[in-house]
Amino acid sequence: MTGRTRRLRLPAATLGVALAVAGLAGCGSGPKARSTVPQPVDPTSVYPAAAGLRGGGPPQPNGSTWVLVRTGAAANVQDLDLATGKVVGVVPVSAAASAVTELSTGVLVVGTATSRAGSLELRNGTTGTLSRTVALSGPVHALAPGANGTTVYALVGTAKAEAVEVVDSADGKVTGTIAVSTGSVAVAASPAGSDVYVLAASGSVTDYPTAGGSAASSFPVGSDGVGLTISPDGTTLYMLKGPAASRNVAVVDLATQSIRRVLPAPANAVGLAVAADGSTLYDLVGTPSYGNIQAFRLG
Repeated sequence: MTGRTRRLRLPAATLGVALAVAGLAGCGSGPKARSTVPQPVDPTSVYPAAAGLRGGGPPQPNGSTWVLVRTGAAANVQDLDLATGKVVGVVPVSAAASAVTELSTGVLVVGTATSRAGSLELRNGTTGTLSRTVALSGPVHALAPGANGTTVYALVGTAKAEAVEVVDSADGKVTGTIAVSTGSVAVAASPAGSDVYVLAASGSVTDYPTAGGSAASSFPVGSDGVGLTISPDGTTLYMLKGPAASRNVAVVDLATQSIRRVLPAPANAVGLAVAADGSTLYDLVGTPSYGNIQAFRLG
């Protein structure tokens, strides 16, 4: 088995994982957190992955997921079968590949980033074959699939300006642009397609209506934001945060915009994904020397 797996213990001084009824202690609003005794937490499954794992798309109904791997000056996407834990396909991609996701219609989307430019590579989700390249206004930092199976939300930009560009994968056109704050690192889209949630590295989440206009709201969720994903029913955000050696996941109730609880995460986790039925959270782990995907049941 590739990678390192360890039994996760959650000392509050290290991970800050006191459970909260609504709101994380030290994060601002909400009732005072109710402390519990930290318990050891084991992943229900650990899937080996290649060293250099950088991110991945949502698990598909057939039990597979595409992940992005970068080693040195080379990059590829790998099709991982979560039922067997085996890689069933490897497809070389641009060395500038920076993000990956997959739409429910089977379109594999690879984002690219150079110092000034970015694009989306639209590929066949079974074979990985390139079908179309869509030029974007800036380097791609993160991707989020739309629930309609055709829309892709791409977080793009530089240190001077960032935006979420809305792309129709069916015709390869950019259909909208949402200006967002600089320092943004991740994006998630509501299942209804009405909102995108953008995570800043500083640890705040901002809700932007996809119809345009100013931000609807913004709320703190903790420092050192890394990754973001949303539950299939659209009620919960999962935010990966914290230093590399002590990651954790804030579980955010979108109705109240407050943290319900904080879950452990493996060291060096680089991204999150949620099972289509909402039952499992997948933590993607990657360093230059190892990689794996760890599954945790959601109660």
